[in-house]
Amino acid sequence: ACSVNTQNPIVTLTSPTQGQSLQGNISVTGTVQAVNFQQYTLDMAPVEQPNNFSVVFGPTNQQVQNNVLGSIDTTRFANGSYILRLAVYNTSNGYAYRTVQVVINNPLPTATPTLPPTAVIPTFEIVPPIATFPSQILPTSPIIPFTPLPFDDPTPTINFGS
Repeated sequence: ACSVNTQNPIVTLTSPTQGQSLQGNISVTGTVQAVNFQQYTLDMAPVEQPNNFSVVFGPTNQQVQNNVLGSIDTTRFANGSYILRLAVYNTSNGYAYRTVQVVINNPLPTATPTLPPTAVIPTFEIVPPIATFPSQILPTSPIIPFTPLPFDDPTPTINFGS
């Protein structure tokens, strides 16, 4: 519980600012100073789900004065509106929050055209012959020499009736 004499923590977010559009890696700057300081985190939640925070940096146990609190890679999030929260905790179970609404607006990926596969033209290697064959013409059937038969007369004769 706080009393009149309790020193209030100094918790500020100086960058990014309310409504700022963010792209890529960003640095979050501000101040975290508190008595009995324990740690701080940087958290993000979609505007549509303002109680669904995720830690995006930290926890860190070093106090910071007007300097970089941490960095956030906005490409891990879908484009849209978010709540960035600086959450500071002390050793007495106390905490303090500072929030700012930001818009993540990373460029959409450009579609890369897919080229059709390149036709592969086969190449052939000329291989020398392994053996050569004679160039003579071989008959398709054996030649049988003519042999006269005994009833054949080798010399023609004329016979005029005898």
